[in-house]
Amino acid sequence: MELCRVCDDMSSGYHFGVFTCEACKGFFRRYSKKSNILEPCPVKCLITKTNRNNCAPCRFDKCKYVGKKTQNKKKTTTTCFY
Repeated sequence: MELCRVCDDMSSGYHFGVFTCEACKGFFRRYSKKSNILEPCPVKCLITKTNRNNCAPCRFDKCKYVGKKTQNKKKTTTTCFY
């Protein structure tokens, strides 16, 4: 089993281009829509399973650093039979 690349918890799968846990998957999905309202953190916080909820700006920065991408959606193709 893979570990979450953001907080080192157990990964639940490949989400947004990276193996992550459900908590970090949901966090990234919510905060990627409102990342412009996050104030930068004056220190570089260490993100772990026990403190991942303490600093949203540092957690979001780590999500981006490990390679999470909002554009990583599966593309579906449709065939027209007209």
